[in-house]
Amino acid sequence: MEKFTYAGITKGIMIIREEKWDIPNTIGNGKCINMEIAYQMLNVSHGTAYTIDQAYPFTNDKIVAIGFPDILFSPDDAYSQILNVLANTEADVVLGLFPVEKPEKVDMVEVNQSNDVTDIVIKPKMSDLKLAWGIAVWKPSFSKFLHEYILTHQHKKSDPEIFIGDVIKLAITQGLSIKAKQVSDEAFLDIGTPDDLSKAINLYSH
Repeated sequence: MEKFTYAGITKGIMIIREEKWDIPNTIGNGKCINMEIAYQMLNVSHGTAYTIDQAYPFTNDKIVAIGFPDILFSPDDAYSQILNVLANTEADVVLGLFPVEKPEKVDMVEVNQSNDVTDIVIKPKMSDLKLAWGIAVWKPSFSKFLHEYILTHQHKKSDPEIFIGDVIKLAITQGLSIKAKQVSDEAFLDIGTPDDLSKAINLYSH
């Protein structure tokens, strides 16, 4: 969230589960980080695509920046970098890329020489690709695409989880412009996993 503020992003929506009241109790209205924060309770848990679409009534005509609460990364201007690409190209979505060591944990991204995303490979056991996306920004055109996908996709309990990477990959096939920019030479830390949490504790305890 601090990385949002470095890019001039001052309004945010946080979608939480009912048992996560410790989060608003800690962050409150966002004043502590110079943001205005609103909260929504998680409605369905079919995957990140469904979670993000919950904010559609509030974001349908806005530029959207996405961040994941268990991802720690540098540099501070990462969002500024991809917002600049979004503002100066015809892209509907711009992904912020990071080098990775464990492709099985992330969405690996294939990019051509024009920085167009040509494919997204979700959590492959092995991959020759070197970069994964960890942050993203997009225009209302993609918010609408995502929303229409959710409205028309009847999810069953037996269906696999729908990742936002799945919808971005589909958007490529439907003609939306998806670009990417490597924003860091360092891998991000996913503190939702024990090994990266241990690394983060060692790093930030100093």
